[in-house]
Amino acid sequence: MPTLLETRLAESRARGLYPYNLPLTRTGPARATLDGREYVVASSYDYLSLIGHPRIDQAAREAVARHGTATGGVRLLTGTTPEHLALEAHLAALYGTEDCVTFSSGYFANIGAMAAVGSRRTLAYVDALSHRSVIDACVLAGAPMQRFRHNDAAHLRELLRTRPAGRRAVVFVESVYSMDGDLAPVAEIARVAADEGATLLMDDAHGLGVLDAPGGAGGGHFGVAPGTVKAWVGSLSKAVPSSGGFVATDAATADRVRHVAGPYIFSAAATPASVAAAGCALEVMAREPWRREQLRENVRVFAAGLDRPFAGHPPESPILPIHYPDDGAALAAAAFLRGRGVLATPIVAPAVGASRPRLRVCINAAHSADDLAALADGINRFDRTLPRPPC
Repeated sequence: MPTLLETRLAESRARGLYPYNLPLTRTGPARATLDGREYVVASSYDYLSLIGHPRIDQAAREAVARHGTATGGVRLLTGTTPEHLALEAHLAALYGTEDCVTFSSGYFANIGAMAAVGSRRTLAYVDALSHRSVIDACVLAGAPMQRFRHNDAAHLRELLRTRPAGRRAVVFVESVYSMDGDLAPVAEIARVAADEGATLLMDDAHGLGVLDAPGGAGGGHFGVAPGTVKAWVGSLSKAVPSSGGFVATDAATADRVRHVAGPYIFSAAATPASVAAAGCALEVMAREPWRREQLRENVRVFAAGLDRPFAGHPPESPILPIHYPDDGAALAAAAFLRGRGVLATPIVAPAVGASRPRLRVCINAAHSADDLAALADGINRFDRTLPRPPC
């Protein structure tokens, strides 16, 4: 008998609504072809439209010329190049930390951070909307986990105060929430963590390059002093057009990450091309701040073009969820937009709660006024076909 997942996949494919694993060929900033047709891409992480930047591409080519396509080892053994160390130094300076450790993915970075500060004796407190990598990091570290209501510092304080006496606590939140696009009240969360003697970890995957601060790192945007956050964890595949992740922290914690984190010890090092591209991208982001300003303007223009309000937050980030009453409506919305030349990804359970399916719209700096109008108009037109107003 087929499982519920198998049934849902079969139904979506039979109706021509299956929207995943599409073989896209990139044709330019915020553009891709599928089956010979060009589309506006409206769900890409390339927030600053740096994929294909000539300087970054050249840095990757030069790294391959120097080192080849791989390092042939894990970081701890034969997998470190001078480019790895330079990237780590750059990220540490950006976040105002003593050191930084890079990984081959942001997912691994979250696991590495928790491995260094968590254990079976540590209680982990995570936001209700935390990324799957944060949850898995707590599980792998053996740290019992409690969730507090989304962005609710008072609930966090309540939970921390009722923990058993003498138990260490780690609080893990995100600067920008990857599915909802809202920002954490970082200063308030940091104050609660400090008051209650908890260690604070911050996932800045979707904040780096997007939020206001030198280079776009989250600490400056939220007004928290260096050292307030024990470790900033981030991704090199969002605004930074590469792959990999990092943990920016103090020297002692970084050393512990290098010697206890499974993904650092047992997984291949990030490729030379990826590392060089990430390092160059950080330089480009600093030299071309207009990209972040254009991104902000594009978010404003898109939001103004919608007939629906945003649920619960102003558009402070380029992630703008378009909620629907059920999975079928979210899948149909994506198909409707695809018919109009726009690719916007539907997100359904289990990636989000069963009652919160959505299109996950990601605005980029390269979206033109026509692109934004086509996206907003398509959503507005689809909304009018629904039997009840969208949520």
